[in-house]
Amino acid sequence: MGLGPAEIDGMSLWQFQACHDGFRKAHMSEAERAKEMSEDEFDAIGAMLDAFPGG
Repeated sequence: MGLGPAEIDGMSLWQFQACHDGFRKAHMSEAERAKEMSEDEFDAIGAMLDAFPGG
């Protein structure tokens, strides 16, 4: 990703995750992009998890 150890150590977990996600999306192929989950699919899974007892 082009980040040094000191830069990574200085990040919070959410900052590192955002960098990782951006790098992955910038470098994925068209075939990989076609396999990505749509927002509707993501929301449907979230709704199922929210409805799960104890979740």
